[in-house]
Amino acid sequence: IALAGQVSQCLAERLGLVPLRELVTGLPRDRRWPSMARATLRDDLATEQATLTADVLGLRSSDEETAGELVARWVDAWDLSQQRSAAQLAELAGGDRHELAELLVAVRTLRGLRSRR
Repeated sequence: IALAGQVSQCLAERLGLVPLRELVTGLPRDRRWPSMARATLRDDLATEQATLTADVLGLRSSDEETAGELVARWVDAWDLSQQRSAAQLAELAGGDRHELAELLVAVRTLRGLRSRR
């Protein structure tokens, strides 16, 4: 359990998920539908982070491996599509607009980083 938490944190740092989560929670919630969209996007982000954490944990070959080592191995094994997804995610996070549309694409882009087993 401790390693899963460490991997999740390491992924959050590597992929910039903390600022992304803050942008999502900062979306307007003054009306019903924007509030529901914000909550859905927040839940989707958490689901993607959990799925990616499971993918990284699936790479374990010994109990001595650290979260950082596992995440580094995961990144090193990315195929071209995953590399493009990571670049797109960084571009979206670094952009000057962070409205619902951009954040929706950013969270969906995380799916492109999933394991290709």
